[in-house]
Amino acid sequence: MFGKDIISEVDYTVESCHKVGDAVKLMENLEVSELAVVKEDIYLGLVSMDVIIDLDAGLQLSDIPNLELRRDSIDHGDHVLHIYQKFIASGLSLIPVLDGNLQLKGGISRSELFIHLGKLFNLIDPGSLIVLKLDRRDYSLGEIGRIVEQENTSILSSLISGVPDSQQIYVSLKLNSFDIQGVIQAFERFDYEVVAYFTEESYEDFLADRYNEFINFLEI
Repeated sequence: MFGKDIISEVDYTVESCHKVGDAVKLMENLEVSELAVVKEDIYLGLVSMDVIIDLDAGLQLSDIPNLELRRDSIDHGDHVLHIYQKFIASGLSLIPVLDGNLQLKGGISRSELFIHLGKLFNLIDPGSLIVLKLDRRDYSLGEIGRIVEQENTSILSSLISGVPDSQQIYVSLKLNSFDIQGVIQAFERFDYEVVAYFTEESYEDFLADRYNEFINFLEI
């Protein structure tokens, strides 16, 4: 999944001839903190809400002396995880997408990117979730996979996150089945600690409750 595949259908641009008040209102409507400033389809940079919020609403962007514009952008061929790293490093809510000729192709908002990441990690596909806790030195995805497969179940995706102030890790397994009692019992036979599991009834609640934890994991 690359930048060109996840360009938003939303227009996150504002013309340099537009007024400050128009730009502020557009940011509020689109729920972003930046907009891509363009002049005759040429990308000039990103203008931030913080930079213009206290200016005269009737002032044109092009008439603002020394208007601070950020030059952040991504290439349309960048991988989605590289794009996520760019969001984390920049702290932006929006990043423009440029092609090989540095022409603006569109933009991607942080919230839209999270949706694509959820799809990439199969978080929205039907299935259940098991969370294991184990010592980092004992982690073997091959062994974990064999235990799951012996119960006629498949791992759709896995995420690893550290336990704070510990040498242990959490291993979250997205499985393709809601009937996971056999898998849980198998892990317990092999002395794995199953700290949580979520089936059809509770999975959506888990995603809502643990969304921020997933985002924190990606920032590691």
